[in-house]
Amino acid sequence: MIVAIIAVLLVVCGVALYRSMSVNRSATEDAPQSEQAAHDALRRVKVKPSLADDQGGILISKNGYGSRIDDVPTVGMYLEPLCPGCALVSRTLDPTIKSMLDAGQINLDLHFMTFQDYKSSDEYSTRAFNAAVTIAQQDPNPDHLLGYLMNIYAQDFQPGELGEYRSVTDDRLKQQALDAGVDKATVDKAFDGQTGTGHG
Repeated sequence: MIVAIIAVLLVVCGVALYRSMSVNRSATEDAPQSEQAAHDALRRVKVKPSLADDQGGILISKNGYGSRIDDVPTVGMYLEPLCPGCALVSRTLDPTIKSMLDAGQINLDLHFMTFQDYKSSDEYSTRAFNAAVTIAQQDPNPDHLLGYLMNIYAQDFQPGELGEYRSVTDDRLKQQALDAGVDKATVDKAFDGQTGTGHG
């Protein structure tokens, strides 16, 4: 049963991400052209979140950050704040993923991406996910990070793209984090204008 659910999760996530990324190919012509080149570029980054692994992922299990449970599958999720496909996956599958995570049936490997920043007028993706990284670094409860991610993907919150984008203030993003249970000091640090990677 778990294997079947994981397979469905991977297919849905893959299709959603592919559809979103295929629209953006012309805007990323100068990006690394192979998986190996991308990994090499990632390894050259000097300042990284302390929780990130060598692939840039942040691992979560029922035991918290960075504590992989043996003998269960690891589900990798590649997320972008403006991506409609990512939001659809979140709204559809997050309750199931959270339930399986809490039961110790999966590990979750989160990868934060900002390839749609150009579709906003104010670097929305970068601001939203710098905050996510800071929350992960400063708040030991992964439920708060997962709650924040669900909140920014909520249908009544996630902004549109390009001509449909309406500026989202830091205060509105802060509220999504507060509503997820993140304490105010961490929320303020998440939006202090720093990159998030240096916190920890």
